[in-house]
Amino acid sequence: MRELRGEPETEAITARIEADLDAFIPESLIEENEQRLGFYKRLARTTTEAEVASLEAELRDRYGVCPSVAQNLFALRSLRIAAEKAGVELVRIRENRARIQVAASREVGRDAVGRVVAVAAGKLPVEFLAGDGRS
Repeated sequence: MRELRGEPETEAITARIEADLDAFIPESLIEENEQRLGFYKRLARTTTEAEVASLEAELRDRYGVCPSVAQNLFALRSLRIAAEKAGVELVRIRENRARIQVAASREVGRDAVGRVVAVAAGKLPVEFLAGDGRS
């Protein structure tokens, strides 16, 4: 559609999230491998933050709690979705600090990057640093 309007096609970005956070669904929460793998598969298929939030709510409803390591898993998925929409190719989280690297092929506005930061800041224990992404 964009091509028909004379707008350039933007190539899809696959964001990479590198984090030193524990992020998983514990066996102690969902003992059955098939059920746990089912949650992972469904999470991998999510394409919106609302879908991620719905899946996290389902986990809470079914199992009563959502441990911090599982919360991190859902937050990182939301972060990846937001990053891909914004044209961010890498978010690196180390020692509770994060850096964002924007795809060279994309012009990304402050609002888009701000959305990525807001998603992470609201769900993860991180502080964002300005810089060129090298470290």
